Amino acid sequence: MIVFGHNNFKIKTFTPRELNLPPDDSLKGAEIQIRQRYAHIFWIPFFPIGKIWGIKYEGSKDLYELPDDIKLKIKQRHSIKTPWYSFSLLILIFIGVSWFMASEAIREARWESDYYLELAENKMQIKYPTTGDFYSFNIHDEDDDYGYTPVILKVKSYDDNSIEFVAGYEDLLAQERYEHNMDDEMTNAYNYIYSPFKIKKEDLLKMLNTEYSKYSFTSAANKVEVPEFYNRKFSFNKIERQKLEIEE
Repeated sequence: MIVFGHNNFKIKTFTPRELNLPPDDSLKGAEIQIRQRYAHIFWIPFFPIGKIWGIKYEGSKDLYELPDDIKLKIKQRHSIKTPWYSFSLLILIFIGVSWFMASEAIREARWESDYYLELAENKMQIKYPTTGDFYSFNIHDEDDDYGYTPVILKVKSYDDNSIEFVAGYEDLLAQERYEHNMDDEMTNAYNYIYSPFKIKKEDLLKMLNTEYSKYSFTSAANKVEVPEFYNRKFSFNKIERQKLEIEE
């Protein structure tokens, strides 16, 4: 349940003497108050809704409306401003939204930095491959721009211009989609002898998406035709390199 309403607080007080009011027995011991009215949600001031100009006479707990001539005299001599904390809830909302946006910007900048670091690493691994590299590709359907078969291949050999890949299963295109993942491929003892074919390094580099703003969109994947695999179009997902086990 949302609790809302309105209230007021004192922002300024005067005595008749401070305002140089003429002697008046009725004003003896009186206190002139200016109070800020505000709307609140859960008792937190949300926004101001005007001021109360009042006078509290000696011996009275009630606040009475201040005569216009005294109000005018105060306005002529004093600047009565709306306190900033009348907007407390709006300020808290602004701080919260600003903090969230700043956090998102920092997180986005970190993701972008990590993306370009990974991109640089992928470029280096393509230029200087090893036979322990595993590549994740999508082989795109011939008649469907959005249909594709995910495959994971291992580097069999390489030269200065191309990389030869092999698979751990006989028919790449007959595999159930999403059946395999990179960790399974690297830990299971598949016999990587099937479907050997080469992809030029320059074509592999073309598959890399060099724009961070497009990396999350499948439609933005760079599809490159691979002549040695039935002229099917490939797009790149990731590279994993097997770690060498070194005895200490």
